[in-house]
Amino acid sequence: MRSLKQQKMFTPIEWIMISLLVLLLMVNLLSIFDLIGINQGIQTLIWGVYFIIIGILLQRFNKKKIAVIVYIIGVVDMIVGVIHLLSS
Repeated sequence: MRSLKQQKMFTPIEWIMISLLVLLLMVNLLSIFDLIGINQGIQTLIWGVYFIIIGILLQRFNKKKIAVIVYIIGVVDMIVGVIHLLSS
């Protein structure tokens, strides 16, 4: 049985990031089902931020190779969102 010191506990910043992930996911799901009106470019930016936060959490848990892939997806998603906002 593990002692309490050996267990990996979340730090306050990780709790904040997890809370932000839940909030962003709720906003995106509401906008996908047209319950709230959000511009598609802003929605794409939110998904980009979502992926970057997931990458940060993966990196904190030593999943660095997966984190790099998630970072790239997030950055590309944010670039697409900015282009979409600038073109509209």
